[in-house]
Amino acid sequence: MVFLAVVIMLLHRQPHQPLVRLAGVAIASLISLSMVQPSSAQPLCDTGEAYEPAATTQRTVDLPQFGLTIQIPSNYRTWQRQDGTVEILHPQTYDFVRCVAAGGLGGRGYYAESIREVARDRQRSLYQSALDLGGAGSTVEPYTSEWFSGYLVQSDIGYHVAFVFARPERPNDFLVVAATCDCQIEVEAVTDLIAQMAWRSQPRF
Repeated sequence: MVFLAVVIMLLHRQPHQPLVRLAGVAIASLISLSMVQPSSAQPLCDTGEAYEPAATTQRTVDLPQFGLTIQIPSNYRTWQRQDGTVEILHPQTYDFVRCVAAGGLGGRGYYAESIREVARDRQRSLYQSALDLGGAGSTVEPYTSEWFSGYLVQSDIGYHVAFVFARPERPNDFLVVAATCDCQIEVEAVTDLIAQMAWRSQPRF
């Protein structure tokens, strides 16, 4: 449409009008029109105000890449990130993460529980690896459950709690189960998660 308007201007120019000047006007018109073209706005990602409670029933999620199974509320979802980390998400948080991944605007953090595998430096013990993971100011304490033994790591500001433990069949790696948020997290968030896990080789669910 813009091109047609330019052609009409050129065809109907008066003899005394310089072609160069008229072409300049046409180009200026094109630039002005291009500047006012509407741009597609990015959607605003939100979880909504109505909070859906965790289901009282549970389902078992098989995680063969980690050698684990885990029980989660039946309405919760899992999300695998590009680095292989698997997040366990509340259904509304899951929708929020999908929205952000599709290019939407987030503007805030979110609570997530996650499981990931980390390559182990064989020159360092599991305890030293836990210290490295936590960073300066973190606390590291041994923790043993019925099925797992490792170290609990808590950040100094309380926004991150993790459990670091060895994977028997893969001695060059270790696993990290964590809870993260832009809010305070209690250690029980991770110990309760550990209680819902089992090795695939020793099923109990």
